[in-house]
Order: sequence, then structure tokens, then C-alpha cells
Amino acid sequence: MPWIPRPLAALIEENWREMIDFALQVGDLAAADEIARMRPVADRETDMRLAQAAMNALQWAIAESSLKRMATRLSSADVWAMLAHVMDRQGKSDGATSCLREAFLCDPTGDRRDAWLARLPRGARRDAVVQCAHLLLNHRQIAAACDLLLHEGCVHDAWRALEAGLQGAEMWSPGPGLEGVMARLAAEDADRLVQLVARVALEAISLRGRDAYRRACRWLAALQNGLTAAGRGAAWDEVRAVVALESRRLPALRDELSAAGLLP
Repeated sequence: MPWIPRPLAALIEENWREMIDFALQVGDLAAADEIARMRPVADRETDMRLAQAAMNALQWAIAESSLKRMATRLSSADVWAMLAHVMDRQGKSDGATSCLREAFLCDPTGDRRDAWLARLPRGARRDAVVQCAHLLLNHRQIAAACDLLLHEGCVHDAWRALEAGLQGAEMWSPGPGLEGVMARLAAEDADRLVQLVARVALEAISLRGRDAYRRACRWLAALQNGLTAAGRGAAWDEVRAVVALESRRLPALRDELSAAGLLP
């Protein structure tokens, strides 16, 4: 960044929005970007206006600069995807691939996964997938991590991800998409799945209190649905018998189990 005299820096600090607006009106995108770099606060709307103007003018470096400010301050799948496009237009293939991974991490849908995976070299694909799954686990995205690994045929790694993701899981409820993952893993090894998820439910029950019991019920419901979808209903019957026995001395737990439809 070039040196800017103090009077001008103070002027930008006080009037940056009006100055950027004027620079955009006259089409001086470089000046608008420089002022945006110096402003004292972030402004997503202004950065998006600048990025759109730069893309319309095919000034990809300025679009990249603006989108990077947005992506690093408030991560968004759409912004990362736009940044990937801008990087591509500049021939920055590796950077575009990294941006698509960030978009997937923000919004782990099948479409965003496929857009990222399609760009990975075959020889580096497995390591990249395992690393991405670890990042998803760090954000408690258990279903997305396991689904990614299963999609790539990494069944062993998916089991390991589930085991790691369930550490301390008695303190929260299962997220969306986990039932589908459980169904796929139940088809591989229902007994192993039961041991993992039932342990979480029982540990939640041991914490006592209605909130803990409701969390346990959500885990048990996810397990039941996963086992049923995989055609392993007999394994669920065994779990239900254990939980029913546990609930005999805990009336509040029995109430929550009945309300969740987990007891006859």
C-alpha cells in the first residue's frame, strides 16, 4: 500500500463511504479499492458493490481484493464461490480450488462438494478429503464429515470420524443429516454403531435433568431411524430394552422417552 499523507488518511477515516461512492460513480475502481483498504471498519455491502463493479469491468484483481476482505471477515459460501470464479479468470487454479473447498466448508451440500472435488488431482484427492473431514469435525459437522468420506468410499475413515465426532456429544443434540449417515454405517456394522451412539445417549442420561434426557432421546431417535432405514430393526429392539430398564428408576426420563415415541 502506498504512503498516504496524514490529512488524507484522516479524511478517509471520516468520509470513506462517500469517497468510495464517488470513486464508483466515476469508475475509478482502483481508488475505491484503496479507500476500502484504509477504512476503519468493515462494510460488506460496499465491498460487494465494489466486487460486482470490478467483475463487470473485468478488473479481476480488484474484484479479488474486495472479495477477500469479505471472505476473511465474515465467511460465506457464496462469497467464496465468487472468489473462486475470480481466481479462475486470472488463471489461479489452485487458489480457485481452495476457495471452492472453503465454500463447501461453509455450506456442505452435495453440489458444493462436487464442485470442489471435480478440481482435485486424482492423486491428491483422498488426502484432501480426509483433511477436509477433519475441518468439518472441528466445527461439529459430524454428518457432513462422515458423508464426505463415505461418498469417496473411505468407510474406515468415516467410522473414525464418527468416533471422534461423538466425543463429548452427550452435551449437544445430533445435527441434520446424521440419520442418513447412521443408516449407511448401520448397513456396514449395526452393532458397532449401536455401541457408539447408545454410549452417547447413556452418558447424557447420566447427567440427569430434563434437558439431558431430551438430548438422549434425540440421539436415540436418530439411531432408531438409522437402524430402521438400514433394515436392522432387531438391533434397535436391544437398545430400547436397555433404555427401558434404565428408565424404571427415572420417571422424568421415562416421560421423555414416551413423548419421543421411543417406548411402547
